[in-house]
Amino acid sequence: PTELAGTSLTFSAASGSRKPAPLYFVSPGQVNAVVPAQLAAGPVTFQIANSSGAATLVAVAPSLFSANNSGRGPAAAFVSRLHADGTSALEPTVTCATVAGTCSNTPIDLSSTTGQVALELFGTGIRGRATLSDVRVSVGGVLVTPSYAGAQPQYPGMDQVNIPLPKTLAGRGEVHIDLSVAGRHANIVTIDVK
Repeated sequence: PTELAGTSLTFSAASGSRKPAPLYFVSPGQVNAVVPAQLAAGPVTFQIANSSGAATLVAVAPSLFSANNSGRGPAAAFVSRLHADGTSALEPTVTCATVAGTCSNTPIDLSSTTGQVALELFGTGIRGRATLSDVRVSVGGVLVTPSYAGAQPQYPGMDQVNIPLPKTLAGRGEVHIDLSVAGRHANIVTIDVK
């Protein structure tokens, strides 16, 4: 919806066009919204109730989601396993306690000699890349080639990056994930590899 709890957010481009933003969440101190795709890169202003602000839209501004919503620590991610028999499984990479913001990495087992293991990372500001080769990902200092980087099909505004997890990472413990798109670095998040 473009209005929640009596709140709306409107973007205005330098051309004068005005676009309402779809809203995810509204509270007295926070509004989560999707920037309308029709807006071109460049300066924009936005209006929320009686407040206004300004921003500059760019094609890419990568950011990875963290499980504890702080932008650092355990990645908000899944492990996808493709078994030798053709079956697959999806596993979370974190365990979260009932207290908000207290998540820890669940060790990812890379010991199997058959099948493939991939990591599905979630974030935003990634889909505007020109080519897949613009996306670079390092896991624990090991450069991996993403198989996908673009829009996540279920949630508007959310992006997804899929990368293989090389077996050479086995036993490394907690490692950093460093993602960049067209030379712009995202925040650092972590996974644990046993």
